[in-house]
Amino acid sequence: MLSCTSKKDADEASEKTDQQVTGETSDAEISKPSEGVTLSELIANKEKYDGQTVIVKGRCVKVNNDIMNRNWIHLQDGSLQKDIDLTITTTENIQEDDIVTLQGKIALNKDFGAGYEYEIIMEDARLVK
Repeated sequence: MLSCTSKKDADEASEKTDQQVTGETSDAEISKPSEGVTLSELIANKEKYDGQTVIVKGRCVKVNNDIMNRNWIHLQDGSLQKDIDLTITTTENIQEDDIVTLQGKIALNKDFGAGYEYEIIMEDARLVK
């Protein structure tokens, strides 16, 4: 199974219930942003988007603020299994359960050390109004 979270996050998530992991209040799929992609499209075609700036929309299901001078959020849009999300780095202040549209650069196989390895990650994301 593909996981967009780090190995460390995946281990922690396996110890929690689905409600705690997803933070979802609804199973409904969030609409695709105009000029953007769904998370399932992004992951299915990740090589196509490597190094590209893309727009995604989803619900923030987890936030880790001010780590390595950025905020780390986990986004889900309902187009993937509940235990799969996209990790995004940003300087924006986003709260858990917020539905946001973000634009950022996609990177594959990013290794930050200490067990934080990502098959796919969006970096330096900015809110799209």
